[in-house]
Amino acid sequence: MKLTSTRLWALCILIAAGCHGSGKRQPNPPPPPVVGRGTPAVPPKPLAIPDRPLSPARLPDPLDDKQSMIPKPPSASDMALPPRKEPATGLELAKAGPTADNVQTIGATETAIPDARAGDTALESMRQQHLNAVTAWSKIDAFDARLTRRESINGKTTPQEVIHFMFRKEPYSVRLKWIGTEGQGREVVYVQGQYGGKMHIQPTRQDSAPLPPLRMAFAPDSRMVRGKSRHDIREAGLNDAIRQIGSTLDIITRQPNQRQRLRHLGMVTRPEYVTRMNAIEETIPPGAEELLPQGGKRVIFFDTAPDSPSVHLPVLVITHDHAGQEVEYYCFDRMTTKLRLTDADFDPEVVFKKK
Repeated sequence: MKLTSTRLWALCILIAAGCHGSGKRQPNPPPPPVVGRGTPAVPPKPLAIPDRPLSPARLPDPLDDKQSMIPKPPSASDMALPPRKEPATGLELAKAGPTADNVQTIGATETAIPDARAGDTALESMRQQHLNAVTAWSKIDAFDARLTRRESINGKTTPQEVIHFMFRKEPYSVRLKWIGTEGQGREVVYVQGQYGGKMHIQPTRQDSAPLPPLRMAFAPDSRMVRGKSRHDIREAGLNDAIRQIGSTLDIITRQPNQRQRLRHLGMVTRPEYVTRMNAIEETIPPGAEELLPQGGKRVIFFDTAPDSPSVHLPVLVITHDHAGQEVEYYCFDRMTTKLRLTDADFDPEVVFKKK
């Protein structure tokens, strides 16, 4: 059959279109699904850091895929402590001296000034508690907990804060994320000797208003940082309270006339913990601490629950100034110690990525 130019042109079109001997056109591959305004959908990026595994500290419990290591922000009722007078932690009780009623209330194990001729069992109990704390702390490489904090700075009481607290001993690393009502979303990362030796801060919109919440970095001892917290971030965690008790015990050993600086309150009931806590009260003389120029009192409460990850550790610290005004309140709970924190958990470039 003679092909006309028109038929030849049509045949070329069929061949170019992929027509085969069956005469049926091969279907084109389906177009990719679209999301939004015509943007091709792509597989979601994993939450893990590229080429690095997720830290087990942030993985959900396999028994409950809804459980997260970062605790949910507590409700207002959880954050508010019931109104009650601190047992044997203020100057009022110290001035009144121990009475039968006081001993029954606080479970005290000593009088204000123990008889030097008798065995000072209270002092030995405090030394044993300190040794237990040192031993427990030596077995921990890192921990994850919730910190509830209240402070008085320059005479002004700051709002109560609830913070997800991550800590690693080597290198000394701290990561904070505000999860309560106050400052919710704020984050701070610090690694000693790395990242310029600075605290890297991701503020909230409220922190930086009217400017956008841009990431910032400050030296730990800068005026900007110290105006927001009573203590340097290099004192964060539990070791500073252990060190302080040990230092005062050493002073008493060298100078027995300083014995009144420590008082063993024994087993005390606190609303923060289900089990009773072993409490030691320290009297801070004027001039001994920069933040308490006129002195004050500090009570350190140790966890006593045998099956608790924080057993023997000082998980609650409350400090009053010379007038009996609370100036420091630090409570650690929901602690986890069996975890592995990696460099990525404290790398500002990773923690603040796409924020």
